[in-house]
Order: sequence, then C-alpha cells, then structure tokens
Amino acid sequence: MHAIASLEIEIWCRKLPGTRFNERVNVRLGLQLGDEVVNDIAGNSLGAKFTAVVDVFESHGEHRLDFRGPAVHGKPGDRFIYLSWGERMGNDWQMFRRAKLKVTAPLNLLAHQAIESQLPVVAEIDMTDDRGEPLCGSIKSNDVRWSV
Repeated sequence: MHAIASLEIEIWCRKLPGTRFNERVNVRLGLQLGDEVVNDIAGNSLGAKFTAVVDVFESHGEHRLDFRGPAVHGKPGDRFIYLSWGERMGNDWQMFRRAKLKVTAPLNLLAHQAIESQLPVVAEIDMTDDRGEPLCGSIKSNDVRWSV
C-alpha cells in the first residue's frame, strides 16, 4: 500500500495556561513525534503553531482514508496526535501530561479539499482547561475548530 498524498496539519494552540502547574515552574508544550517531543515552547507563550506532515492512504474496501506519519499515533480508524506538556532540562524532556488530538474523523472530511487546494488542514485549540490547568486527555471534538 502506498500513500496517495501528503498533507500538512497546522495545529494552532491558543490560551496557554502559563509556566507554573502544581510544583512545576517551567511548563512547556510540544509536539510528540514517536517517543520524542519537539519544538516545545514556554507555557506562557501567547500561542504556538505546530506542523505535522501526514501521509494519506486509502483504506482497503472502504471509502475512508487512513493517516500515518511521525506525529500520528493510534491504530487505523482511531488516529491521533499528541500535544505533550512537560519540562525540559537540557535535552531531557520530563512529560507530565498530554492532550490527544483525534484526527481520523476531521481528516476524512477535509483531506480531499486540502490536497486539491494544496492548503494545510488547520486545527485551532484553546490549551487551558476549565480549571485553568494544561489541557489533557482526549480533546473533545467541539473544542477544536477545523478548517482548510
């Protein structure tokens, strides 16, 4: 099986909670590629943009697509991207939370439009939860604004 196309997902993170959480004083947010967190930024930044390149595959016998790439985790039909919270000490990343951005359903709706227009798929997310803490767990679909 080979990829039919590649597309970019731009993840726009807004309303970050700050650099302090519980006993932590240097909170950062980054994109998880495999087991590594990259491009992390301070938790008090005004916002962040992470870009994930995703390969698009046609699923056998279905009218749905599958998505793979270094930032993509999960199994077919349940793909997601991790946004990881942690502290960086030199090259050492100490993760304490992560948010799961589910991509299968939104990309099935938007991938063809993005590929045809050669534009990225954009996900906009507020990264502070209702308690004022770093957003974690599966991000609810109504908390993400998807567009091309």
